[in-house]
Amino acid sequence: SVGEMMVTASFGVFAEFGLNLDGKTNYGRGVACGGRRYDTASGFKKPNTRFVWVAPSVAELNITDGGVVFKVTTASGSRDSFRNNQVSFFANEQLPVPIAGAA
Repeated sequence: SVGEMMVTASFGVFAEFGLNLDGKTNYGRGVACGGRRYDTASGFKKPNTRFVWVAPSVAELNITDGGVVFKVTTASGSRDSFRNNQVSFFANEQLPVPIAGAA
């Protein structure tokens, strides 16, 4: 069976692409917990799975140490154990502001 995954961010929100990451929500929503968690049903079926995450405001980050923690929980099958990992990213004010509409 194909595995599943869940990505959680301590701040910011994920854009909704549906449980199957196909842009349709008729099979269920992927975003939960006020936009801070994304659960997938399609798991690893798609080799190029992408999540769109919208960063928090500077004011929201200032109430922390400036970091955002992403946690990933995966299982490669319904009978396999969960695997967990996490990474922290910190704001870099020296980066240029993205150009509106740039892809």
